[in-house]
Amino acid sequence: MEGLQEIPRPRMPLSTCVRPSVSSVGRRWPVPDHRETAPRSVGLGRPVPFSQPRAEPRAERLPDARTRNVAIFWLLWLLVGHPIAALSQPLPNQYGGQDRADAASRMIVIAVQQGISSLPPTSGQSFVYDYDPAIDSYVTSPRLGPISFRSPLTIGEGRLSVRLAGSYFHIGKSFEPVTYAVTDRRDGSAVGFTALGLHVDADVGLVNVGGTYGLTDWADLTLNIPITVVDAHAEQVYPVLREQAELPPDQAGVVFGPTLGLFRDYLRTGTAVFRSESFETSGKEFNSGTSAGVGRISFGGKFLFLTTGGLRAAFSTEFFFPSPNQKEFAGSDSAAILPRLIGMYELSEAVRFHLDTGYDYDFEVAELSRFVWNVGVSIAPPGITFDFGLGGSEFQQAVRWTPRTAAASAVPGFPGGFDLTAIGNIDLGTTFVDFLGGLKIKLADNAVLGGSVNVPLTSDGLRADAVGTVAAEVYF
Repeated sequence: MEGLQEIPRPRMPLSTCVRPSVSSVGRRWPVPDHRETAPRSVGLGRPVPFSQPRAEPRAERLPDARTRNVAIFWLLWLLVGHPIAALSQPLPNQYGGQDRADAASRMIVIAVQQGISSLPPTSGQSFVYDYDPAIDSYVTSPRLGPISFRSPLTIGEGRLSVRLAGSYFHIGKSFEPVTYAVTDRRDGSAVGFTALGLHVDADVGLVNVGGTYGLTDWADLTLNIPITVVDAHAEQVYPVLREQAELPPDQAGVVFGPTLGLFRDYLRTGTAVFRSESFETSGKEFNSGTSAGVGRISFGGKFLFLTTGGLRAAFSTEFFFPSPNQKEFAGSDSAAILPRLIGMYELSEAVRFHLDTGYDYDFEVAELSRFVWNVGVSIAPPGITFDFGLGGSEFQQAVRWTPRTAAASAVPGFPGGFDLTAIGNIDLGTTFVDFLGGLKIKLADNAVLGGSVNVPLTSDGLRADAVGTVAAEVYF
């Protein structure tokens, strides 16, 4: 029959599959465990859907679109005797493939930016000036400043510090295929169900080059330039018939079932399996591989406004310029501003309690706007500092890993095409909490070396298992 190809009959009730743009064999994925009802069938190419027959109360009633679909489908089944695959050319964004690639790119950019934002302070704060009431003047503190937390103290008038830091983290996540409901675009009638998934991962290397200059004994300015190297990869995941799992590109159809129960049965019995393909293999735009670029350059200042007893407080503001290399995943091409209150209380000569809080407002990307806080303790015997505590963010909006809706192209007999709507959770959450720990050692009267680690305690977002940083500071 023209426009159709025969596929060996599965052991289960009939499903329909369609041709994807390009495919390559991937991993096995768990069966979606959703509780929705009344599904049917679709694919990454152009679908041949069908519906379950619907009882008509009166024989003389004219058949509706769903009934016509059923009649056409069963006629093809009787003639061919096998599941059906459409052979028409796919749309460029068939079943949201390009939208999923764009979502993967956006996730990596945001994850890199969030990772950079969680790193230790970029300002110089190792050798700091503090107020001495005995002489009514600012003097060099005998204790090193923290590495994981922000200090309200400044570096002193006319002094300059240069900081070089290197960080590394890996971000990766496999998103289990989420159920999509398929409807006929002509009349909105239910057609079937399928499931689409995603896998992303990236290795991120980061170098921060920064400097701090003391305007006065109670105010300083800071500049930081982040340079990133990111190796990123992403794959989309979709169901195919088991006997098509090893087929070359363009020859495997995407399975969908007339009911969710049947679709899940196909997966459980092995009639259908999940496979994955890289976006570049399927002709989608995604910057796979290694890229280098400049992230969001920041410029800011700090003003020490309170020194009383053991309490110190300062106000700081940082402005983040848009990254020129968002395509290389170096950072967001949006601007942001982060005002922050910074407090410190001396519990003893060597033990200090730190607390800071602020709001990071991104002018364009809601997923990067956040309320941010850090709290912890630093222990600073002569020549060394230990830090430990917690840091967190509550983001304004969650990152979405796949499009909520997608389109499927028309096929002969079904000129209207189909719409897909995700009915599972596709958001990554907004609450981040990290353990913060660090160590800083005095190497010379004007130089220090330190290391720190951030370990996520919550599972929201696309995040690294841990982020490590090594930093050196020199003062002039």
